[in-house]
Amino acid sequence: MKYTRPVAGRFVGRARELAFLVRALDDAAEGSGALVRLAGEPGVGKTRLAGELARVARARGLRVGWAKAWAGSAPLAVVDEALASARGHVAAVSAERGASREALREDVHARVAAAAPVVLVLDDVHEADLDSLGLLTWLAPRLRTIGALALMTERTVAAGTSPEASRRLAELARLATTLALGGLDAPAIGELVSEADLTDDGGRLAEAIHRATRGNALFVEGVLR
Repeated sequence: MKYTRPVAGRFVGRARELAFLVRALDDAAEGSGALVRLAGEPGVGKTRLAGELARVARARGLRVGWAKAWAGSAPLAVVDEALASARGHVAAVSAERGASREALREDVHARVAAAAPVVLVLDDVHEADLDSLGLLTWLAPRLRTIGALALMTERTVAAGTSPEASRRLAELARLATTLALGGLDAPAIGELVSEADLTDDGGRLAEAIHRATRGNALFVEGVLR
């Protein structure tokens, strides 16, 4: 299934998190990659933050691959599609080639290294198939020696996740550096209120929206429409 990257408005309220990701980006550009996990509730802004990092990476001349995991997709599809996106060609799902697991892993490792320096965004990884999760677990420690930053987004509340998928996600989380995203604070919401040309009496509207939405970016956006 083709996935189009999200188009979003003004980026606000994530200066600390973005600064951390940009440092990881700089490390990848110098040959030392990593696996970073953006975790948070649905709608909190994980994909928007990943998109901002992708914008920065492209502006610096790095390749960026982006893929969204979908429930029921072909084995290894999310990894293959991210790599294909970075290299600018159509994905060919590795699992359909009939190769052994070891050969598939080495193939993906070689493709990541060939694309470096590169940022690979794996959106909604909680929906990924077990083969993709296993491959990412194998690949994670090997990213340190190649210029690849793998950035995955994951819901902390994901309904319908199987016990085995939950186990593999937990193992991935142990290997990753996790940024736990909470809601936007009232000042950040105030910036969005101003952008929407709404009158905010001393910040009271922003505070009220913050209380009502707990800063969930999707809910804030809905209120401001």
